[in-house]
Amino acid sequence: MNGQQYAVPIRLDPPKLPMPNNAVEVAPELLPTHVFTHVTQQTTMTLNAVRLQREACFNQMRHDEQEYLDRTRLIAPLSRLPVPKEVILILEIHANELSYLISKQDVWGRMLWKLMYDIQTDTKCQIMLADQICDREKSEFNRITITGPVETVDCARDRLFEVLPIQIGMKLQGIKPELNINIREQVAEWIMAQIFNFPTISLHFVLNTKRDSDEKTMFSYVVFRAAPHDEDHLIQATKKFADLVLQDPTQAQFSEGFVIPKINREWYIGPSAQLIKSISKRFNVMISYPLVTTPGTEHNYIIHGDVGPIIQASKAFRAVSPVSLTFDIEEFELKSASLKTKKREVDYYDDKMNVVVSFRRSPYEGDFVRSDESLRHRITISTSYENKQMLYEARKKLLKGSRESSDRPKLMFGDQLKNILSAYARGNRQHYKSDANYN
Repeated sequence: MNGQQYAVPIRLDPPKLPMPNNAVEVAPELLPTHVFTHVTQQTTMTLNAVRLQREACFNQMRHDEQEYLDRTRLIAPLSRLPVPKEVILILEIHANELSYLISKQDVWGRMLWKLMYDIQTDTKCQIMLADQICDREKSEFNRITITGPVETVDCARDRLFEVLPIQIGMKLQGIKPELNINIREQVAEWIMAQIFNFPTISLHFVLNTKRDSDEKTMFSYVVFRAAPHDEDHLIQATKKFADLVLQDPTQAQFSEGFVIPKINREWYIGPSAQLIKSISKRFNVMISYPLVTTPGTEHNYIIHGDVGPIIQASKAFRAVSPVSLTFDIEEFELKSASLKTKKREVDYYDDKMNVVVSFRRSPYEGDFVRSDESLRHRITISTSYENKQMLYEARKKLLKGSRESSDRPKLMFGDQLKNILSAYARGNRQHYKSDANYN
């Protein structure tokens, strides 16, 4: 690795990158699709706990085997856990009602359940959604983890993201006085009469818990939800709804809110807040977010503006979100001899591909390695979502018998990504500055 132009040795702080938790996400074999029955990950956590026990027992067996060989002066290989061929793709999402939608079992939820089953069956992948009531100190509550063959994990991601809902909120203020105070019943009448005819758009009304006696509606917000391919219908539906409900439709207030773990703040803010400024100016929206000193492990971000620009800004936030690919490998499978090292924690930034590559000891290596056994590495490649194709190309660059493509994607925020990864490489995050809002 040293002396090559494409790699600069650096040191990273692992928790700040989307790297898997070895204690939870070890997956030597795939979870059968019929076992994935509850979105809160309880089944998966139980399965992984059993796997950890199996690993502990396996390591104890290796110690016992070695002791037996030492006592009997025999020469024989020790048992080893097989290195899994699956890879782990981790993504951060900001549509973090996905778990809520599925567990609620409404029309949208049932559709997502069927989709989840079909994707896992077709791609032989395991899709793990974050538990919405998990220990948020770990800041993993808006993750999607896809485990499976390297050839199909991206297909599973693509199919899942095709229906990951777009959600736009509209404040119910300035309602026409002649409308029913229960605006939900009024909308139901319009739908029956085909006055409001958008069958692919779902509406969710949020109760106004602080309603005054003179207020004309019992709801404070309406949330429009649609699949990404229904983006145009969503824009039309919000305009039609505003025309039907508001006295002055031009004063309609639209927004989208999402939650981001505090430790991932820099991926969305960027050095000196340049990234969030760029998103705000490019799409003509206002983005509200808390200061870095705000307490809590998660922060709320809200985009205000017209519906079309809000959707585009939301896509931009997804484009810059962190993503990682993790896999386990025998050392002799590495392409470059310079990567074969006794050091168990090595990190470097590949500026040609805009990725950070991290080497760690594989949990499948065992507690000790004999001289006749090869080292095993767990490699994590991290970048932004819009640069996700480079995860697979960087993997090819590392492995024998693979040749990476010379094509490089055109990134919407390539300069900002370089700055963010360079900041990690330097290990200096002091220059990140925070402001409140940007127009």
